Amino acid sequence: MKRILIPTFLTTHKKAGVAYYLINLLNQLQTLDKKNIYYLITYNGNNFMFESLGDNFKIININFSMENRLLLRFFILFFHVFLIPKYIKRLNIDVVFIPSTWFVSNKYITVNTIHDIVEFKTKRYNSIMSFIKRKMVISSIKNSKFIITVSENSKNDLIALGASRANILVTYNGFIDTSHDLFKLENNHVLQSYKLRDKEFFLFVGTVQYHKNLINMLASFSLFLKNCKTDIKLVIAGKPDNAAREVRKFIKNNSLDNRVLFLEYISEETKIILFKKALCYIFVSLYEGFGFPILEANKYNLPIIISNNSCLPEIAGDSAIQVDPNDPMEISTAMQLIYQDYGLRNKLIEAGKINLNRFSWHNSATQVLDILNY
Repeated sequence: MKRILIPTFLTTHKKAGVAYYLINLLNQLQTLDKKNIYYLITYNGNNFMFESLGDNFKIININFSMENRLLLRFFILFFHVFLIPKYIKRLNIDVVFIPSTWFVSNKYITVNTIHDIVEFKTKRYNSIMSFIKRKMVISSIKNSKFIITVSENSKNDLIALGASRANILVTYNGFIDTSHDLFKLENNHVLQSYKLRDKEFFLFVGTVQYHKNLINMLASFSLFLKNCKTDIKLVIAGKPDNAAREVRKFIKNNSLDNRVLFLEYISEETKIILFKKALCYIFVSLYEGFGFPILEANKYNLPIIISNNSCLPEIAGDSAIQVDPNDPMEISTAMQLIYQDYGLRNKLIEAGKINLNRFSWHNSATQVLDILNY
């Protein structure tokens, strides 16, 4: 029997990103593992996510709540430096499992999941944050007993930074369709509220950051509109971040206000409807560690246009058209192919159904459990 400590502070109050990864992993671990004891350190901002776990999952909640992400990060750093060693001693912990990139100490045994090394590849963060995030990655490479990552591409990136090939485990993320649990899809209401028509819009869902390459995507869409006289639209849905101002500026300066819908943050229900009703998903990032939207597009029968870089071809398989993300003309041509070729769309959709079978949270949790039981 192992006693495993899992700090959950890197999961925010929204069920996205790291939270989505950890919740789905724990849901599977509780069915696979009745032997080990898991101690989850939560705080007031995220403890509601971990309320329904098995008897061998113990919740230790820190009475702390903070919306400010900078202050939260200072709290997390304080916890890892000063409090984790006390919990390890008090609970007789065998291994610490950290579900996302963070500083790792060599004073205790750690398994750390590094989803990507975007801070080394693109301008996702400002200079100070990029420096700190790089130090986190190097700290994990140097001090973790094992590193879990989510694609072969990310594994190779970590090896290039000095990680030992023998200490890295690749576990693909899974996908769970929760649409039937959420609501009865009111498709027409959502489409009407945004003045959209079924299968007459391209879709991007994700945080509006520089590495998502949205300016090139918008430039490509503008070229597409010049070549194809159509009323089709482009929907960008995601939390505004460091690229939001440039996106809004590009839309305005290129007279795309009536053709591009910038929805910012949307509910899970609305997201699913958009996936179900879009013509195509566009994912031309400059770098990704995994790419959850590919699996969502596969599930909801969407053809995909992806970048020919990082992990995206690995995850998408044959379900997407690959393009150079730095070539708006090539992206535009792919849009035109999707728009005009019904047979191609169906071919990509059918490939997506097959592709989705490669990704299972059960398989991922089984592999993680093997590592925790090393």
